[in-house]
Amino acid sequence: MNGFIYKLKCKDTDDFFIGSTTNLKKALTNLKCVIKTRDTPLFNYIKSHGGLSNFETSVILKCPINLLNLYKKQQINLLNPSLNIVTPLQTKQEYNQKNRQKINAYKKSRKIKCDVCYKVYSADSIQRHYKTKKHILNKKKEIKIIVI
Repeated sequence: MNGFIYKLKCKDTDDFFIGSTTNLKKALTNLKCVIKTRDTPLFNYIKSHGGLSNFETSVILKCPINLLNLYKKQQINLLNPSLNIVTPLQTKQEYNQKNRQKINAYKKSRKIKCDVCYKVYSADSIQRHYKTKKHILNKKKEIKIIVI
């Protein structure tokens, strides 16, 4: 049995989506229903650009079902579609490399200041900092100052 890699392209812009399915007609029918009820970046884009009637669908290639995700990944990497968010079979390392700026911005937004040591730490490492000798000694000094 064969699967299909298809391209869903907006008629007004150069934006497009690469999808895969085993039944193209059923996938497009399902897409019409799902667009109305779900709130995702792709569906919001389709709604804001005239609905599915303003999009062209074309089959890029046919392939065996067991290789569908592999071929879809290759097509996404080759064509660089603007509306695909997730790449199938993507490793964590590939994801991190592709989204390095977003990840760094997120990490910078999650900074916490230690009230004892007066230094800034990431939210991921603050618990580890609380267990360090430096923090424990500073906390003891702070307690002595308050007691006296």
